[in-house]
Amino acid sequence: MSFRELFGAARDHAPSVVFFDEFDSLAPSRTSDSNEYKDDMVNTLLSELDGLEPLADVLVLAATNRLDQLDTAVLRSGRFDTFIEVPQPDTADTRAIFEIQADGLPLADPVTADWFVSLDLPDLSGADIATICRKSLEFAVSEFDSGDRESLVVTRTDVRSAVSGLRTDSQTDDRHGFR
Repeated sequence: MSFRELFGAARDHAPSVVFFDEFDSLAPSRTSDSNEYKDDMVNTLLSELDGLEPLADVLVLAATNRLDQLDTAVLRSGRFDTFIEVPQPDTADTRAIFEIQADGLPLADPVTADWFVSLDLPDLSGADIATICRKSLEFAVSEFDSGDRESLVVTRTDVRSAVSGLRTDSQTDDRHGFR
């Protein structure tokens, strides 16, 4: 779907919300080394945001981890006027996110939110913590299914393996086959 079609549908179904995730990939800086396709894409997006047809009752939101990579014209007043920075979770937030993500997991007694926070893992996002919990469970299931574990519980070793897998994009943990 093109930007024109997307914004046309949003206008037709107003009130509506248009949300762009990873916005830096849709509105990258138009520099001298960028290709014509990207320039055209950004130009089309800008014309839709400014629009000959107003975006009445259409709210446009965008998320990016790379604000510095966006085309400066996108950031001009009248296009995106409000910026909200969502910082990395602090210790209390990390504890709360882990408790929410681990709720319902068969945790071994020593695997607690306090223990997780004590690992001192800087720069974890909420998505990282959710991935760690999910992968920890996958590791526990794998160990249980292979008969290496008597009961299905998520152990500290499972959590550490998940953290290690999250932190090493190019290395493979042979025990679990996780990248």
